[in-house]
Amino acid sequence: MQARATTNVIAGQILRNATALAAISGRSVLVNQIRLGRPKPGLRPQHLAGLQLVARICGGALVADVGRAAAVGCTRVELRPLDGAGRMAPAVGSYEADAQTAGSCTLMVQQALPCLLFARPMARR
Repeated sequence: MQARATTNVIAGQILRNATALAAISGRSVLVNQIRLGRPKPGLRPQHLAGLQLVARICGGALVADVGRAAAVGCTRVELRPLDGAGRMAPAVGSYEADAQTAGSCTLMVQQALPCLLFARPMARR
């Protein structure tokens, strides 16, 4: 699945929705041209923190460019949610995220909550 996040107003929303849906479905998503029309293009700290949170929830990997980890300023990022069977459902657990800026915490919740609503239950012991 691919998405472009170029429209200034909704770039973050496309990123949040696309990655949450990817985590839930177990399908990789590549988001290109992130915030290209902005004075500071690419991921901002709150976007990166939200992506890292979703990646932890679904046991996935974030990749910016070939073999490069996602970082602030990246204009391309891929979320690869997977497990040994090639598909990883979000997992119930305790998660933390810190954007280390005044970025909106509620937007990170907006990205993570759908993943947690569809999370697989913890194994009984």
